[in-house]
Amino acid sequence: MAGLSQPTAGRILSARDTFFVKFVFPTLWIAMFGLGTLALFRNHKVGAEPGPWGLPMRWGFFVLWVTGVVFMSWTSFPLKRVRLEGQGRSGCPWPM
Repeated sequence: MAGLSQPTAGRILSARDTFFVKFVFPTLWIAMFGLGTLALFRNHKVGAEPGPWGLPMRWGFFVLWVTGVVFMSWTSFPLKRVRLEGQGRSGCPWPM
């Protein structure tokens, strides 16, 4: 049709590591830190003394893991891939 421009591939404005920061790093960190925290809790023998660092370290790692999951869901998960379609804004003061 006349007057309609064909869609172009566009220019990607997102950082190249968006996929890594959004999917790979949080998945690996949550899984590995969570497994390490779980191992601390499962390694405890019933009726045995937890040792000087046993119980505080377990709960400390659990709190760090929960804090990390909340922080990553707040910062990493909302990342989007941004693409500029067309010519952009006319009169833009900086080059695109």
